[in-house]
Amino acid sequence: MGSLYYLIPRLFGKTKMHSVGAIELHFWMATIGIVLYIAAMWIAGVMQGLMWRAVNPDGTLTYTFVESVKASYPFYVIRVAGGLLYLGGMLVMLWNTWKTAISGRSVKKSTTEAVAGLKPYTPLQLMGRDVYLREGCYNCHSQMIRPFRAETMRYGHYSVAGEFVYDHPFQWGSKRTGPDLHRVGGKYSDEWHRIHLNNPRDVVPESNMPAYTWLEKNKVDDTVVAQHMSALRKVGVPYSDEEISGAAEQVKGKTEMDAVIAYLQVLGRSVK
Repeated sequence: MGSLYYLIPRLFGKTKMHSVGAIELHFWMATIGIVLYIAAMWIAGVMQGLMWRAVNPDGTLTYTFVESVKASYPFYVIRVAGGLLYLGGMLVMLWNTWKTAISGRSVKKSTTEAVAGLKPYTPLQLMGRDVYLREGCYNCHSQMIRPFRAETMRYGHYSVAGEFVYDHPFQWGSKRTGPDLHRVGGKYSDEWHRIHLNNPRDVVPESNMPAYTWLEKNKVDDTVVAQHMSALRKVGVPYSDEEISGAAEQVKGKTEMDAVIAYLQVLGRSVK
């Protein structure tokens, strides 16, 4: 409970709960309640055990089972009282939490600022990202360059938090069957990517990456891009009404190959 009383006010931009007195009242109600509850159980248990074991001089049982139950009735009442005290303390906490919440101030949703020059994905890039997700590219490629010398020499500047503020969800990945792609933007030409996606062995003979020939044939679904952008705006991506309304026209007639290449070409270009 103590940790909750520490965390709750900070969720609402405050440093302490609405009422310190209510916290103290909750403490005593919970303490007394739980002590009464446990003590009643222990005492009743010991008493019943002794009654069950009691034997008369003539060898007969002193008490019937029902008599042991009847003797426990007062302790049932004490248990109920203890339980009600404990639950009452929880109600006091809920009241205190509610009063803290309604008197709180808005807090910043994120401490991460977008890096200079970072822009939301264009409609075509966004649809390419969707294809990237659909095809499971994140299973073999990471998008997270760690701050190790070998990684920065191989891939470029290490990844920083502000580069991912418009990624929902981020594509950091968990393993590398293929190389990291976070700085692949601008590294190769569009034509290189087109050849590579159609048949990776044409550019890297040792590649074990599958071919994605259908991307060249599939058209981008221009009926969903506006809805997708609207959803992203709700989680903080700064798309304007004009950008959303004109999104379908920007991807109309484009193939999924065009979209994936557009997405790959923008990766990591905000940080040099």
